[in-house]
Amino acid sequence: MAYDVWKAESWNPGEIPFYLSLRGADAGESTGYWNTLARGSTIVEPLGPSVFSTL
Repeated sequence: MAYDVWKAESWNPGEIPFYLSLRGADAGESTGYWNTLARGSTIVEPLGPSVFSTL
């Protein structure tokens, strides 16, 4: 799941243009997806645990 900038936040093209929610069967699968998606990208927040998953 990905979505645009929240209404309460300012929007500047190229600056935090979207958020991403990633799901996998286990930490290894999720990390593999993340690493593939992250290639060539600027990562603002690295993959890590959340309130929904301990990773």
